[in-house]
Amino acid sequence: MILSILLFISSYVILLIEPLSAVQLIAAGVFIISGVFNLLKRTHLTYVLVNPITGQVYIGRTSGFGEPAKILKRRMYGHRYIKKGFINPMIDKAIQGLNAYASIRGREQQLIDYYGGIGHSEVANRSRGVSKTNKRRYRYQRFSDKYFGNLAKFTGNKLKEKK
Repeated sequence: MILSILLFISSYVILLIEPLSAVQLIAAGVFIISGVFNLLKRTHLTYVLVNPITGQVYIGRTSGFGEPAKILKRRMYGHRYIKKGFINPMIDKAIQGLNAYASIRGREQQLIDYYGGIGHSEVANRSRGVSKTNKRRYRYQRFSDKYFGNLAKFTGNKLKEKK
């Protein structure tokens, strides 16, 4: 996604600054269209895997083009938690659009927190979906709340260092 944004911005800047040949204009147009297409048509989703033996859940996120079920199926191919015995991949939420990435990042963290958080016996994830030092952590939480409703309280506050 970041690459698409950079290509889009650089193509737009080039169009404004530099007089271009017809071929260069066409190439810049293709970059702009592909960047916009990627931002608007890429589907982002969260999913849950369950281990029937331990009862643990694994929360993940992925993205791609096409139907959400097909995107999830592609993600499951070779997934390390499938290899560990987790089964029944279920789509939690799927979204497209300008705020899709941020919304899904927040949703992934809220799902982890909903099931007890990192370190809880029911959660197989070994790291947070959104780091407590991530500068966009508040934004991700807000967008998740806006598009999906609040599932878990915000846990992204930085840990205070002990003196």
